[in-house]
Amino acid sequence: MLQRYPTSTLTTAHREDAPILVTSQEAARICRVHASSVKRWCDAGELPCRLTAGGHRRIVLEDLVAFARHAGLTTPLAAFDDQLAAVWRASSQAGDGRFDALVDLWFSWLMADEPALLDPSLGLLLDRGLPLAAVLDQGVGRLMRRVGDAWEEGRIRIGDEHRASEHVMDALHALRGRLQPGLRPAAVLRRAVVGAAEGDPHHLGSFMVRLLLEERGLTVNYLGANVPGEEFAAQQQRWGADLVCVSFTPPRGPADAVRLVRSLAQGYDPARPYHLALGGGALDGKVVDPPYRPFRSFAVLGSLVELAAWLDGRRDSAALSEGAATDPSAAESSLAEHGYTTSRRST
Repeated sequence: MLQRYPTSTLTTAHREDAPILVTSQEAARICRVHASSVKRWCDAGELPCRLTAGGHRRIVLEDLVAFARHAGLTTPLAAFDDQLAAVWRASSQAGDGRFDALVDLWFSWLMADEPALLDPSLGLLLDRGLPLAAVLDQGVGRLMRRVGDAWEEGRIRIGDEHRASEHVMDALHALRGRLQPGLRPAAVLRRAVVGAAEGDPHHLGSFMVRLLLEERGLTVNYLGANVPGEEFAAQQQRWGADLVCVSFTPPRGPADAVRLVRSLAQGYDPARPYHLALGGGALDGKVVDPPYRPFRSFAVLGSLVELAAWLDGRRDSAALSEGAATDPSAAESSLAEHGYTTSRRST
């Protein structure tokens, strides 16, 4: 049913008690159909909508979810019930780069033992067009820091921290199953070996690296947690990987990273060259400066957003020369081109 409303009525959606209104395009993304289908439903009176003074359709979010459920359409919003409005508003803020409200919601779900809501919430962010790297960095990464802080401050028990970590890992596995791999990148980046450094039992960060690489079309040999340095080298040579990514979490630090680089450098085979990227909370903001690095390029990256930009730099340079590949400023230049600032990167 079409209803015409003045524009002033449609500008009150910021109020907590106001109905949330979505456009035809947003409704189409939510229902995973073409926008023309939404317009047809509205014109036929099957999906209630309102018209702005300019003739643009606006649909009450609750009406859309009810319609989708009745029509048998799968949407990530169907899981939220009475939290629908809060989830939508928090997701909208995340689209503007403000993840505080969403991380608050996620943390409350973990503490209330409602982890099943994490999966559709992550799916909603991707459906709304947020880059995977930002969702993982600003969303999941901040959530895990919140969990870690709560444990360190004594507000939750170690079992609660472990349970929350497993719930987040479950949600990431589900997210991986829904990701659509992108176009295969430049020939220099077809396969990667990824894992957490030796002595590091935490591999959630390296698993998120896996998701980002697979989204960009790379085949990933994922090694998980606590991987000896020599095993990274062995797996790289076995599979002819073009990229090795290693994550470090505290209490490991730059000295551990330097030891790993030295180990990999000693066994480096110029006939099977590869790029090496290190990252993780243990290296964030710190300088890693090994004396010898024969790799095609070497970078220490502080976030998945930076990794995404670094990967794009490799993709955009399909004819990368050996001189450019070993240039210490290669990764930093790539990041700058994509609008990111750096304090330490390739060295």
